[in-house]
Amino acid sequence: MLLTYIILVVASFIFAMLDMLKASRFRGYAIPSRACYDLSLVVLIIIAMRAWYGSSFLTIVMIVVALFMIGLLETGFRNKLQNRLTGRFITVISVTFVIDLLLSSVLTCFYM
Repeated sequence: MLLTYIILVVASFIFAMLDMLKASRFRGYAIPSRACYDLSLVVLIIIAMRAWYGSSFLTIVMIVVALFMIGLLETGFRNKLQNRLTGRFITVISVTFVIDLLLSSVLTCFYM
C-alpha cells in the first residue's frame, strides 16, 4: 500500500511541476496529475482505515496534509493560468509534498 501511495503522489507531483513550470498555457499535464492524486486519495483512505487504531492522531494529520497538498496543487494550476505563479509557491508545494511522504511512511511502517 505504501509503495502504491508513494508512486501515485510522486507521479502527481511530477505532472503538476511539469504543468506549472512550462512557459506556455499547455494544460496536458494537469489531467494526469489530477488522476494520480484522485487515486492516491483512494489509497490514502485504505491506509487510514488500517492504521486508525495504531495512531488516530497521525492518521488525521496525514489526511489533512494530503488534502492541503491537493489544494495547493489546484491553486498552483489556477495561478499558472493567471500568470501569478511564484517560486515561493512552488517551494511551499514541494515542502508539503515531502511532509506528506514522510508522514505516510511513518504511519504505514510503524502503525499498520
